[in-house]
Amino acid sequence: MADRHAPRITFVYDPNDRATKQRTMIHLTVNGEPTTVEKAMSVRQLLDTVDVPPNYLAVEVNEEVVPREDYDNHVVNDGDRVEVVTLVGGG
Repeated sequence: MADRHAPRITFVYDPNDRATKQRTMIHLTVNGEPTTVEKAMSVRQLLDTVDVPPNYLAVEVNEEVVPREDYDNHVVNDGDRVEVVTLVGGG
């Protein structure tokens, strides 16, 4: 099991980068469901790619909240666990 407290390396997604383009299918878990996407991508791109509720409040990647201002720069990679947190009303 990976150390949750190990430093995480994040890079800025560059769609024109040849190494980025060569990456193929990656496997993620999104809200507990296995998901496969074409390549490593930013959190914002992932939200546009997978079916998420429009009223989501936060996104966690590997149990760490990703601030909205980092959605364009935080890249999800093979094996990441993504949770899209929503508010559920009740009464």
